[in-house]
Amino acid sequence: MTASENALEDMHFTIEKFDAEAGLIKTAPMQGAQSFEFWRSDSVGSFNQAEADLQSIRRIIEINVTEQDGKICINCKATTQRLSMPQGISAEEQDYGSLVKSRRSVQQLGPTSKQKANICWINLGRDNQLETEIIKRIEKKIASIKK
Repeated sequence: MTASENALEDMHFTIEKFDAEAGLIKTAPMQGAQSFEFWRSDSVGSFNQAEADLQSIRRIIEINVTEQDGKICINCKATTQRLSMPQGISAEEQDYGSLVKSRRSVQQLGPTSKQKANICWINLGRDNQLETEIIKRIEKKIASIKK
């Protein structure tokens, strides 16, 4: 469990749930690393890297540690999601008073409450490459503990 936690923290994931008795670790959603973020390693492979550069992507990691026949089994599940936002602003929504939040020094353009209702995260399935990378990192952590 400690090796799994350390591997995830080394990859900059934030642990949301850690239950040693149940053998469960779950991370908070983390935005996918873009190509200029060379210190991050959660966008594994060229496709995942390009996708994170072009879309708003986030990943959630779940690790289950169990014992079967006297052996430790580690299962890693990396779920990928893409942000879905409204495509455009309709004619009735073009009132910039509802879109711009102004202060003396800062002006911000943001979605209206109607648009916010349509924003959601779409499940893209599992990221097998990231799962493999995390398992490799956990194995290295365990190997270093045994020495």
